[in-house]
Amino acid sequence: MKNTFKKIALAGLLSLSIFGTSAVAFADASMDFKATGVSYDENNVFTLKVEATNTGDKSIETVDKVVIDLTLGNDAGDTAAYELTATGVSVHLAPGESKEVEITFSDIPYFVDATTYDAVEKDWEFTYFEDASTSGTEE
Repeated sequence: MKNTFKKIALAGLLSLSIFGTSAVAFADASMDFKATGVSYDENNVFTLKVEATNTGDKSIETVDKVVIDLTLGNDAGDTAAYELTATGVSVHLAPGESKEVEITFSDIPYFVDATTYDAVEKDWEFTYFEDASTSGTEE
C-alpha cells in the first residue's frame, strides 16, 4: 500500500511539474528578413542592409549565427553568388517587431555596380530574452 501511494504521489508531482511549465518554454524563436540594400565602403567591406522581423513567440536579443545565400547582379547581366555566415548581430526584437539591421562582411570580393540582390536566410541560432532576469540560446 505504501508503494502504491508513493507511485501515485510521484505521478501527481510529475504531472504538476509538466503542466505547470511556463508556455514560454514551448514558444518558438524565429525571424524573417528582407534585403533592402547593399554597399561597399572604401575598404571594400560589404554591408547587407535588411529589414529583420521577429516572427516567433520569443523576444530575440542577438542573432548568434545565420547562414545567408546572397546573389548579386548588375545591369550587364553579371551575377555572383555567395554563402555567408553572420555572427553576433544585435537585434533586440520582441515578437512581431521589425527593424533595419546592417550586417557587414569583409570577405566578399568587390562586385561592380550591383543593382540587384537577393538574400535567403537559413540555419538561425538566437540568444533570446524572456524578461530582464532570464535569457538563453536556441537553434
